[in-house]
Amino acid sequence: MTFPEIVKTILWDIIDEMSRSLSSFVKNPDKDFIRKRKLDFKKMMHLIISMESGCLNHELLKFFEYDSSLPTGSAFYQQRSKLSVSAFRHLLKEFNLKFPLEKFRGKYYLIACDGSEFNIARNPNNPDTFHEPNGKSLSGFNMVHTISLYEVCSKRYLDLEVQPGRLKNEFQAICNLMDRYAYGGSPIFIADRGFSSYNVFAHAIENHVDFLIRAKDLNVQRFLGVETLPDKLDTTIELILTRTQSKKKHKHPEKESQYRYICKNIAFDYLDPDDISDEYLLKLRIVRVEVSDGVFENIITTLSEEAFTPDDIKYCYNLRWGIETSFRDLKHTIGATNLTCCAISNKTFK
Repeated sequence: MTFPEIVKTILWDIIDEMSRSLSSFVKNPDKDFIRKRKLDFKKMMHLIISMESGCLNHELLKFFEYDSSLPTGSAFYQQRSKLSVSAFRHLLKEFNLKFPLEKFRGKYYLIACDGSEFNIARNPNNPDTFHEPNGKSLSGFNMVHTISLYEVCSKRYLDLEVQPGRLKNEFQAICNLMDRYAYGGSPIFIADRGFSSYNVFAHAIENHVDFLIRAKDLNVQRFLGVETLPDKLDTTIELILTRTQSKKKHKHPEKESQYRYICKNIAFDYLDPDDISDEYLLKLRIVRVEVSDGVFENIITTLSEEAFTPDDIKYCYNLRWGIETSFRDLKHTIGATNLTCCAISNKTFK
């Protein structure tokens, strides 16, 4: 067999294995895909993966080789509604595990994380995805937001989160992706400044993954407790995070300058909500590098000075742009913008 044939066979074999343990991949294990149908679990997975840019009826005709007794579009939607999101996450993970990822320096996985939008069928009655008419759209549009993990050396997607366009929360999304990271090795999550937050840093540390996350000057000034930043910087800091502003409740008054207050409206998953005096120690390395003449960027990381110099960090962070070009290929070359869907409810994202 050729390599593409081997890849396809492995993909179909994973779906075969999934079909033998349906309870983990359907919404109602007691009744979903129990009866014999033309669109059983395996065929539904095959069909959804192989669909192209045609309308649903055309895709059904091609898949069933123009059989006059093919299922209707209504039957497709009914069967698709039985599939759990976990089915596709499991398939993506197991498929990736069959092909080892390339390593940077023979050790690290460089995993870029970024968001992208996809327009879906227009539905003004869905406030979570509908955007009102504006200069770009006279009738308004509906949109979902995706946050993806992309291994830049192997050029492969590893996982993603899908959120309603109006309710997107990239901080929570990357935390979820770090929590369920399943590829082992020594991953380095690389993300833009939209992902810089205490909660994201803590989730990475607690999940034993390293990161390179760009940060705004203002955020770094707050971390360091300074008003201006030098042109170049490479320093390690320790911050003590707390929910109380009362200095009397601080457990280490001798380190008062290291305390940072997190208000109750800001998500942080590693402080006890029932103990206002609870504290969390956060150790970070801050690197400031020149990316072009007179232009400087700040990178927050957990990578050690011995393993990665500022130039190494600058090089690795620059590789993050691979996910930007991958979005273009995914949407326009492969055709991911051609979604076959009439309606999306909030249940779709859970």
